[in-house]
Amino acid sequence: MKKKMIIITFILLAIILLALNYTKASFVYNQIWNYYLNSKGFYFTSDYSDQDNIYNYWDGSSIAFNIKNSEGTNYDVDDLYYNVSCIVPQGSTCTLSKTSSVITGGSAGVDTILFDVDTDLKDINVIVEASSTRPYSKRLRLNFMLHKATTELGSINHELVNYGNYSLLNISNYYDANKCIDVKWNNTDIRVLDDDIYNIVTDSNGYINEFNIYVLRNRTSSVKIYNVGNGEISKNLFSVTECSIAE
Repeated sequence: MKKKMIIITFILLAIILLALNYTKASFVYNQIWNYYLNSKGFYFTSDYSDQDNIYNYWDGSSIAFNIKNSEGTNYDVDDLYYNVSCIVPQGSTCTLSKTSSVITGGSAGVDTILFDVDTDLKDINVIVEASSTRPYSKRLRLNFMLHKATTELGSINHELVNYGNYSLLNISNYYDANKCIDVKWNNTDIRVLDDDIYNIVTDSNGYINEFNIYVLRNRTSSVKIYNVGNGEISKNLFSVTECSIAE
């Protein structure tokens, strides 16, 4: 009801301004409407962040991701129209399961999209761009880094990638089964803040120094690592082992 009252108010304001000056009215109305759309509960998000690279061990099969009209517990009650495209290096092709769609308004509004890549490259960067068209405009840019690691089949590997303010501990599961991975370290300068870890163990100061993480088959999961000390941290500080077979 509140949303409808705001919209009605905007319309009345536009009508009044139109009686005074059409050009000025159109400008003012568009500015107000754009502000409203950008700040009052319209959402166009993905299950992946558009600011971080997405690292996957890739066996050549389809890659899935979601487009949503929600963020956390907030959601848009209106239907959301969008287009999606795929960008790959020259000589490779990318096929999407859909290039346009409508997400039904409400908390359950979500679309699952698949893309398939045909390439001779071992490592390939796939950029997916999704743009909403109604009731407002917003663009998502998702960067998938796909890696064919055929020599690493049947193993668990990890890498530490530095991004300046934080690092990503990328844990790769090269088995054809989901895995529970145990990660631990003995360094008081390392901090971890992540919602996807469990079975957490802390040191005497209450800081995490061990956890488990669920990694899907042929995939890579990333955990943010913060260095609060002056020295460098490396992948060798982390013990990464299989804890059990995940369901």
